[in-house]
Amino acid sequence: MDWGTILSQFRGIHTLIMIAIFVGICIWAFSPKRRSENDKAAHLVFEDEEIDARTREQQRGSKDDE
Repeated sequence: MDWGTILSQFRGIHTLIMIAIFVGICIWAFSPKRRSENDKAAHLVFEDEEIDARTREQQRGSKDDE
């Protein structure tokens, strides 16, 4: 076998391994066990907005007290 054939086989095997890793990560990320973690991550943005709203209300309340 020459180097061209070996390199070609290596590229094919490498591609198959990368596809298998990608599919494995997708299955892991969207598995039912990860649903609660994914929901928590999806709502992180909204938690920041709630904190900002509470801070604004507290600042308004302190201005009214003056």
